[in-house]
Amino acid sequence: MSFSETGQCRSPEARPHSGDDFNTNIQTVVALTQLQDRAAKSEHTIRELARVEDSKGLLEMLHVISTLVLVVVAVGLWLRRRRNAIHIRLMISAFLIDLSLLLYIEYSRHAVQKVVASTRPLVWFHATVSVVVLLCYVVMIQLGRGVLAGNPRARKRHHMLGIVFVVLRGLNYITSYLVT
Repeated sequence: MSFSETGQCRSPEARPHSGDDFNTNIQTVVALTQLQDRAAKSEHTIRELARVEDSKGLLEMLHVISTLVLVVVAVGLWLRRRRNAIHIRLMISAFLIDLSLLLYIEYSRHAVQKVVASTRPLVWFHATVSVVVLLCYVVMIQLGRGVLAGNPRARKRHHMLGIVFVVLRGLNYITSYLVT
């Protein structure tokens, strides 16, 4: 059964039979299917572009936070002899921000999986440096406690490891731009 332009039902006998009508209907169905496929692809493309834009915004945010950590570390180093209590607070804050940043990157971007799947040496280097920086923070805090207790060996080690830490944190910052 089909409907006329007025919306009334017509029986198949009332309808004109033509091979052209059948071909036209098939062509219409094929054209509609192709349009649906194009629409689905366009929607997928739009979603992908939105995801890329979100990803760019996320990367910018992560770089801003990483820059903030470097500023906190620089101010902490500058104040290390002038205002030791502020130095300690700033360095612990930098550690907590860096640790939070690393945990966020792992949670949101599955960084460990990406590193393991990657064959790029720079990605592996960046990941290794990131972990070593966090280990340096922990050792620096322990040595800093020794410095506060008046241990001269701890002071010397804290200073030497501080230099290594600054170099590694700088490498971490630079490579974060290169691996994205």
